[in-house]
Amino acid sequence: SWRAITMMHAFVRPLSLLSRRLPASHTFIRQYTSIRNVSSMNLRRPFLFVASGVTVATVLGASHALSEEKQDPDTVKEYYSGAQVPKRICFAPTQWRKEQQCHDLVGVGIRSVTFLKFRTYALALYIHSPRVLPIWNGDSKSITEAGRTLSPEEGQTMLNRLLSSGEGFTVRMVPTRQVTGGHLFNGFALPMRRISNAAISEEIMAGWDTRLHELFPEKKVYATGSSVDFVREEGGKVLSVLVDGKAVGEVQDEVFTRLFFAVLLGPESKTSEAKVEFVKGISNLVGRTPPR
Repeated sequence: SWRAITMMHAFVRPLSLLSRRLPASHTFIRQYTSIRNVSSMNLRRPFLFVASGVTVATVLGASHALSEEKQDPDTVKEYYSGAQVPKRICFAPTQWRKEQQCHDLVGVGIRSVTFLKFRTYALALYIHSPRVLPIWNGDSKSITEAGRTLSPEEGQTMLNRLLSSGEGFTVRMVPTRQVTGGHLFNGFALPMRRISNAAISEEIMAGWDTRLHELFPEKKVYATGSSVDFVREEGGKVLSVLVDGKAVGEVQDEVFTRLFFAVLLGPESKTSEAKVEFVKGISNLVGRTPPR
């Protein structure tokens, strides 16, 4: 009836405003409020509104179906983007890996850019747990002392230990919107120059730019939900890059590899939101209270 349609429109409109402030994981609210334009268009033509198929019964049915949606037990969903990442990833043997190697998920977070906080991709950190965990075991006065809350600085120190350890680990990038190879090239080339603090010659830098272009061709498109794995091989001297599980290139250069991962995990990186989640995961693994 006309009265029912009017009441429904009044209910949907405030929900639409609320949905703009919610993360993508709040699927029902976002899908529900998508009918607000239809209801606005057809308020004065109720028969067209009903004919469009957007009825109270339809919305309630969608709500029931969404409530029954189950999370894959082998994946974890990033809170803001809804991107799903596996709890474990395994890599086939190569000249750098004598046998299959599996890395376990430590944490997953979002990467936002610009002051508008556009969420461009989710980042997940994976480690080879049996080998890597000992790097955070120290004496009773170290930052791994149980029962004491980590400060943000100590959290970064934990990541620095990983970077300087020489142990292998993986950072997976999952685009939450379409990105290009040119975007990724700029995201690494300029920060690597800045972090090096002019300690690397322009000739070497030019060679690195060439390698980055090979890894991330300018016009290559990385679709929403695809996976780009940055693997630091054991020893910390080799970077391997895989896209959707397929190897696309590698760089055998210790300094290049160190600076590349410093862009992702170092103190000058622009991934602070994701690093908070990584430190939480490490803290849980070593029995510490994460930073507040």
